[in-house]
Amino acid sequence: MEASFYNFYLDLFKKKGYGVVYNTHSGTIVAIHHLNTWQALTTNDEKSLCNEDMADLINNKMWVNSFDEEFSDIKKKYEKRVHASNTLYLTMLPTEACNFACPYCFLWEKAPRTMNAQLYNDVLSYVDNYVNEKTNISYIMLNWFGGEPTLCHKQIHEFMTKLSEFANQRNIKIGSSITTNGYLLNKEILRKLLIAGIKNFQVTVDGTRDAHNQGRPLKSGEGTYDVIMKNLTEIHSLDSTFEFQMDIRCNFTRRTIKAVDDYIDIFMQQFGADKRFKLYCRPVYEYETKDNDISKMADDILSLEEGLLYQNRFAEKIDSLRTDSIKRRMVDPLPQPTPCWCNAEIENHIIIGSDGSIYICDTLTGHDHAIGSLKDGKIVINDSKNFRYNIFNDARTEKCMHCKLLPICMGGCLRNRLECAAQCYWTADGIQNALMKQYG
Repeated sequence: MEASFYNFYLDLFKKKGYGVVYNTHSGTIVAIHHLNTWQALTTNDEKSLCNEDMADLINNKMWVNSFDEEFSDIKKKYEKRVHASNTLYLTMLPTEACNFACPYCFLWEKAPRTMNAQLYNDVLSYVDNYVNEKTNISYIMLNWFGGEPTLCHKQIHEFMTKLSEFANQRNIKIGSSITTNGYLLNKEILRKLLIAGIKNFQVTVDGTRDAHNQGRPLKSGEGTYDVIMKNLTEIHSLDSTFEFQMDIRCNFTRRTIKAVDDYIDIFMQQFGADKRFKLYCRPVYEYETKDNDISKMADDILSLEEGLLYQNRFAEKIDSLRTDSIKRRMVDPLPQPTPCWCNAEIENHIIIGSDGSIYICDTLTGHDHAIGSLKDGKIVINDSKNFRYNIFNDARTEKCMHCKLLPICMGGCLRNRLECAAQCYWTADGIQNALMKQYG
């Protein structure tokens, strides 16, 4: 047996009398107080490990039979996820238009297209055909995206009602979510969407009023903060019989760090005791788009390492302000393992655009990136485009196979990999710095 290849070490014996080990395969963090155990682990000295310590290390995947075995386990988890056979994952863009003019919008192309009635029927036909062909489908996971999907809330309600009738007849369960800017999501629209079966909501509030209004205005230039907060307050007033998950996302840049920090206090004061509400913060990254509007704010965008540093600081503050009974962290001090980076990897996942175009990534929309189309309930894919591939068998991710970050990264963002070689979200230095900051 041997120490895991995926261990990261922080030696604090001289300073604090212990060492810290973080393993990217298990996601666990262990403090070791016995110097002999520490030395045995860091030097692969199996004979110096007592049975009790060895058992703990094995349980946390920090001591393994071999690298080949742990690598094989990671690969199996990936393949089980991407080849998931009992779930159909759908992302639908009822419109690619939006009522906002956010300068950092990461969608490749903005277009004033909206799904027509025939296309909604074609999607239902596609689901029917797919379930008949794949007889083991027992779950449908549907995410509404855009553009701004609530511009089409009536059509969404009608479609979800029909899909629910179909699923009930086939004994299929449905899970549904919606990503919205929140401007139109008042209490009445939320109630209708809940009745239709949508239980998970994501709304973005980018800090306090001035910061949010500058980053997320209407196309007219008018601010949106007050309307969104009014909607959230009204939704919060719904009693506990209304079951939903409301994730509030704060995107931040160098300029808005203070505003996001202040908004955390506002959120906790207004919604912190409501278990249905959750807050998390993410840095804005520079995604290239067709119009490339984000280039105008390049100086305001944090580096990967800076962004992750503040992301964790915000997570720690949110965690500290939650009561013990409702702590629900979106992130941990260090990243957790994942079977794949996102749903774009999954074979049973497609994104249906507002004109019936099929996409692999919800940020790569528009005719430049369509990989096929939906017509008459059938999807026709352009096989000449290599849009999905196994990361364990491709030159673009070959370097990932020899990286200690593989279990938490799994090749990283597919969009990045399609445009160039795999890009690292985390780095080994970043992990060590995070360990030092958290425990040093």
